[in-house]
Amino acid sequence: MMFAEDFNDIKKFDTDSISSFNISLFNENITVETSTEKQIYLIIESKNKSVLPSINIYGKELKICSNDEMYDKNNVCNILLKIPETFIADKVFIKTVLGKLEIKKMTSRTVILNPGPDNSMGNIKSDYFEIPVPDEADINIFNLDSKEINMSLFVGKLNLSLLQIPEKNSKITLKQGKMNVLFPKDAAFTLNTRSFYSKFVNNLDNSTKDWIRDGFTYEHNGGGVEILLQTHTGDIEVSSYSAQ
Repeated sequence: MMFAEDFNDIKKFDTDSISSFNISLFNENITVETSTEKQIYLIIESKNKSVLPSINIYGKELKICSNDEMYDKNNVCNILLKIPETFIADKVFIKTVLGKLEIKKMTSRTVILNPGPDNSMGNIKSDYFEIPVPDEADINIFNLDSKEINMSLFVGKLNLSLLQIPEKNSKITLKQGKMNVLFPKDAAFTLNTRSFYSKFVNNLDNSTKDWIRDGFTYEHNGGGVEILLQTHTGDIEVSSYSAQ
């Protein structure tokens, strides 16, 4: 992420004072990553102090919120949240509307994301991961490691790779758009697929189902945890990769 040079504010928080993050942004860009530091760092850079988000702590929740929803491309605010590598948050909620959401790495028991059109999210580890019906957006998530996944997308394209198969039954739905999901090759799981007007392209066994309105079940390596993949209009394509 490129930062402006006009204004720079760095805040530090001890990990015993913060357990959760509640971030709701309109035009700001935010990057989340881990570091070898022992404290939580919040770095905010902008050309104009008047567009800075509000920052408050409620209990042990760090809340970052846009002060103004006026779009001004000349006064973009960039936020960098650096979390210690060993820190496990209780909950992370992030919503972005027009700004970019970039997650390089983080760990939290619960993760709820509502990204805008510009996003890149990866190396997320959680007990529960959710995306609850964002607006039209292409969603890009790589190396997701979650025990339970619940994604309900509206319009766009989903590119998702799983580092591990969920431990609990999970679902990924997309109303309109193509879904590409990448699974670990040696994992065992069961796919329940459904698409009302499109097809299921299964690169795991090199097959294609042109009509899965009534649903189609595929068991990989003997089957296991059930994962629902569903679109209304848009192909579902699954593939595998070999873990290094």
